Amino acid sequence: MSWRSVARQGGEAIGQGWRIALHGRWAKSRYLLLALLFAVGLELIFALQRWVYVVAAAVVAVVAIGVVLIRLEEGGSFRIIHSILPLLACAGMSGFAFLLPTTAVLHAYIAGAGTFFFLLLKYGARPAYPLWNWLMSLAVYFFTVAFILGLRFHLDLPVLPLLLAVGTVTVLITGQALGRITRRPGDSLVPVLGITLALTEVTWILQWLPLHYLVQASVVSALYYVMFNLMSRQLLGGIDRRDIIEYVGIGAVALLLVLMSAQWI
Repeated sequence: MSWRSVARQGGEAIGQGWRIALHGRWAKSRYLLLALLFAVGLELIFALQRWVYVVAAAVVAVVAIGVVLIRLEEGGSFRIIHSILPLLACAGMSGFAFLLPTTAVLHAYIAGAGTFFFLLLKYGARPAYPLWNWLMSLAVYFFTVAFILGLRFHLDLPVLPLLLAVGTVTVLITGQALGRITRRPGDSLVPVLGITLALTEVTWILQWLPLHYLVQASVVSALYYVMFNLMSRQLLGGIDRRDIIEYVGIGAVALLLVLMSAQWI
């Protein structure tokens, strides 16, 4: 092999490496830009009260662009259920912001929401990262349920619409998470409905207890963590005694900590 051919192949390899690096950098930068726009949009919602609907529509558009970009990158491996988590994250985290005081806490929360949204677009919404999806689904579930319960707490909404909303969120979150490990969409139907029924009943019971809505959301989320992990282990090949002890133990400790620090009203 002559030195010219070696030099030519080396140049082609270097050029290909640069193209891959630039593509990866561009992918990261565009998701970073979308996350920044999402955070700025949340700030503007509170700064421009007269234009709240316009700004909210712009925030939804940012999320939609992120979903479209993921769809283009993933190609045939992307399914419609993979768009559920970004959309629920937008609704739940935006709604939860309205429950916070307009102080430095709100700005810190918005900064954290922007970072979360970047990681969600980069990892959580993609088929190749189920663990990221499961972890971020738990966070989105908490914020969305807390927002729903907060509406009832502040506006004294009826119980039935509350339960329907919590049940709908549970179906969507659990369905998109379990749908990543099942071969057919129908395989996760019974587990999803079982988890939804159980958590909806728990939510209904909590409405009769003098607990703050954040405590109620924490209790429901802790139970979701236990049920989802046990069900996912069962779908992946079965659960054993160690799995039950591990997840039930973690859930029990979380519930104990929540109730010990609970604000009773």
